Amino acid sequence: MKAFERLILRSIRPLVKPFLDPLQFAYQPQLGVDDAVVHLLHRTYAHLEKPGSSVRFMFFDFSSAFNTIRPTLLEEKLKNMQVYTPLVSWIMDYLTGRPQYVRIQNCVSDTVICSTGAPQGTVLSPFLFTLYTSDFSYNSESCHLQKFSDDSVVVGCIRGGDTSEYQTVVDNFVTWCELNHLQLNVRKTKELVVDFRKSRTPVTPLSVHETSPLLCAEASGSELHHSSVPDNVPSAPPYQGEAPPPYWAVPGVGSASLCCGVCGAQIALNPNSSQHMVKCGVCQEATPIRSPPAGKRFVRCPCHCLLICNASSQRVACPRPQCKRVIELTGPGSSSAVVQYYGTRVSCGHCSQMFLGPQSGKKMRVRCPHCRKVSFIGQEYPMKRCVYFTLMAIFFAIVAGGLIGATVAEARDYNAIYALWTFLLVLCMVCVCWAVYWARIKVSTPLQS
Repeated sequence: MKAFERLILRSIRPLVKPFLDPLQFAYQPQLGVDDAVVHLLHRTYAHLEKPGSSVRFMFFDFSSAFNTIRPTLLEEKLKNMQVYTPLVSWIMDYLTGRPQYVRIQNCVSDTVICSTGAPQGTVLSPFLFTLYTSDFSYNSESCHLQKFSDDSVVVGCIRGGDTSEYQTVVDNFVTWCELNHLQLNVRKTKELVVDFRKSRTPVTPLSVHETSPLLCAEASGSELHHSSVPDNVPSAPPYQGEAPPPYWAVPGVGSASLCCGVCGAQIALNPNSSQHMVKCGVCQEATPIRSPPAGKRFVRCPCHCLLICNASSQRVACPRPQCKRVIELTGPGSSSAVVQYYGTRVSCGHCSQMFLGPQSGKKMRVRCPHCRKVSFIGQEYPMKRCVYFTLMAIFFAIVAGGLIGATVAEARDYNAIYALWTFLLVLCMVCVCWAVYWARIKVSTPLQS
């Protein structure tokens, strides 16, 4: 069976390679734990060399990670990765309907059919888990999510005391874990703060609520922080842009239900549940059922992904690989917050990440929010500038050549002619440099308005 699993793994790996998380260092050829440690330390040391900087790490631990894989969710993700339908059907048959029993000497228990999780000790299961978690990735200059199998860490390079991006990534990752039925072991989830500054300011650690996967702030400061379980989390007024919809009792059932905030389908609720949001079984999107914790607010991305961020955040990034929008948030508080996402979806010419650029047709450079590098949207304007400077360089070269040929004898008597030659040749070289610049500039490809 393991030989057949290796054949399946060899077939599926090239198909899903473009969709894998580049910061997942487990079960990848020519990568290992040493590469993960080197990458983490390199980015940490490089940031700590800057004045007034510190680094915060949030180490996440899952409870029985391999046993909580939902085959139905994995099937959707494999189809989104454009894996062949027969191959997806074989994997679903491999994960579902597995008979299990326990035998102790001559005693055999009853057989139980298991259709959740992945079998342990197999060749294919570890790679399937990396595919199951590959749809959440984040990597920017100041914050990134790094994984090694089921161990994940969010690294925030803090400067100037701004922790909004770090806290937003942590909140979105915990929300994603809830929607994908990955249970966080909050007692083993720890936060580490590295700060070598002489004048250290008190740091507010993040803590995980044991009955809810959302994270909230606790008033405590020290150099090394651990996650804790808060006793009482005060509720905040709902974010007006994405408030919890009204719910009502279903006749004959006795439970509550609400309408999905995306498709409007009716969702049954568990009255004993303490979750802040629920997933729709029709559109597979999340809908809040309670007000966000204190200092937080819900933001709905144009791709219908529900995000949670700090009330003071100025922007938030969508973690979905097919979207990657960076949503600008304006307004001092949750009551007046307005989400601005008008523009053009483009793929960065440097890092190939997707972001929301200005409206097409504007002759201006854009800076990618992920790699912070400059590019142009579309090939037309840079090509026109390249042709323009090329023609100007040819024009100045012809003028300089003709002038040199006509005044080569007079130049011995009038030294000012040499200055004119130099001026024309300098103009020619400047035009050549600009032509090369516009020919080699990176171009971001428009994807969708």
